[in-house]
Amino acid sequence: MVPEFQAYVGPRPFEEKDEGIFFGRAREVRDLLSTVIAHRLVLVYAQSGAGKTSIINAGLIPLLKGKQIEVFPVARVKGTILENTKTDEISNIYVFNTLTSWVEDEYNVKRLAKMKLVDFLNAREHKMDDYGMPLRRAVIFDQFEEIFSLYQDRWKDREGFFEQVNTALEADPLLRVVFVIREDFIAQLDPYEDPLPERMWTRFHMERLHREDALLAIKEPVKKADRFFAEGVAEKLVDDLLKIRVETMPGKTAEVPGEFIEAVQLQIVCQKLWKELPPDEKQITFQHLKTYGNVEEVLSRFYEEAIRTATEKAGIDEEGLRRLCDKKLITETGTRGMVYRAPESTCGVPNASIDVLESMHLIRAEWRAGARWYELAHDSFIKPIQDSNKVFNDELTEKKRVEEKRAEKEKLEKEWAEKERAEKERLEKEWAEKERLEKERRRSRIIKVLAVFSIAILILAGFAVYLWINAEEKNKEARVSYLNLQSNTLRGDPKNLDISVLLAIESFQISRKLNDDFLTRLSILGFTNRLDAEQLMLEAEQLIRQELLFIPHRGVVLSHDGPVYNV
Repeated sequence: MVPEFQAYVGPRPFEEKDEGIFFGRAREVRDLLSTVIAHRLVLVYAQSGAGKTSIINAGLIPLLKGKQIEVFPVARVKGTILENTKTDEISNIYVFNTLTSWVEDEYNVKRLAKMKLVDFLNAREHKMDDYGMPLRRAVIFDQFEEIFSLYQDRWKDREGFFEQVNTALEADPLLRVVFVIREDFIAQLDPYEDPLPERMWTRFHMERLHREDALLAIKEPVKKADRFFAEGVAEKLVDDLLKIRVETMPGKTAEVPGEFIEAVQLQIVCQKLWKELPPDEKQITFQHLKTYGNVEEVLSRFYEEAIRTATEKAGIDEEGLRRLCDKKLITETGTRGMVYRAPESTCGVPNASIDVLESMHLIRAEWRAGARWYELAHDSFIKPIQDSNKVFNDELTEKKRVEEKRAEKEKLEKEWAEKERAEKERLEKEWAEKERLEKERRRSRIIKVLAVFSIAILILAGFAVYLWINAEEKNKEARVSYLNLQSNTLRGDPKNLDISVLLAIESFQISRKLNDDFLTRLSILGFTNRLDAEQLMLEAEQLIRQELLFIPHRGVVLSHDGPVYNV
């Protein structure tokens, strides 16, 4: 499948394969080419974000190769130390990283650790031209400021590195060396100028895009796809990109046309416009620009993407990173501010996040008084950042309000549930207490009823017993009265005297059972005390014995305990 044509590269630097869409730098590239050919060592410098890497990759290198100059892969003095290589085995860290930029993976890394720059170059034979003559060769060091910003513990290796560069240049007259560095690091090169050719005074300053160069960078790439901008559309886009914000008086700012355009911002906006453009459209109009290429909206989305990328890679809070951009990198008057980079963090934000923002060209670094400071890459980021942060803060405020409302609702629901639970427990306790009291009352009533019933039964039983006893007593009294009457009746008859006595004795025995009180029983017979009763018994016994003497064929057995055993 043929990849879709892309007219713009976006925030990344141009590569050598992007030569066909690289426009707006033709004059600078030609001048740089002439300078490199004419001088053995050239220092190229520019501001961060000016497009240095893009000019080297898509501009200078293709032209050098077109002049039959052998170009080594772009070198960096920054590199990754392999696991099987110890840093103390490396004689010069900057030379080692340079050599690893030029070799294949299978090359003997341990050998490179001790190798000098001139030895490596001499070991590689020059390529020959059609006439058998050796070709010139060029070595380009990109982002050369890394020799000062990295490996602070190997600072002594810097002098050795420059000495080895000079040795390589002296050993090979056909060698050309190009250092590409940010302009804020130039002063740090001063101590190392002496051993280098021309004391490194051959320098090439690369400016940012001017208006006419920016128009070429916008208009020319789309022609590769048979598209074009309507009249005035590209100019409107350039005018928007040129806007900067300046402080006109204390506390007052205004937008005015600037002198330069940031190449990165131009590519970001144009790439967004290109991707959103309907595929069947050939002409890019003002409406397309308004809909898809609004500078502030595109830069705002780019800013948001940079924030997301930085927070994901560093694992930090998005709010803190946005606050840094809004409150520290932008002043109260709405202009760019600067922040100091500490060893571990910048204004409380981990440097890992700051490095992401720098690599995406949202911010740029500058060295001041031996320290590294950051500022926004361009004034055009100020309003998009403020607008994006306002939306974010409004959403965050609304989210917090919703969260607070939800938390308050949950709190009220929890309190209500707690009150309901407490009320339920109270009612359950009251119900249980009432139930317990009711059970006690029922039990008490039952006990009382049973007690009353029992008492009633006892009373009835007692009354029945009483009636029965009373009836028995009445019966016995009647019996006693009857026996007494019979005894008294027969007492006057000598023939029936013994019967009269027996009847009297039986009456006495019955009367004894009528009551536990012996005196009461005796009172039935008319006696008042026990002594009288005993005396009566003795007299009755004597009388009976006397009478029985005269009554033949009759006998009586008496007992003081009362019963009559035999008659």
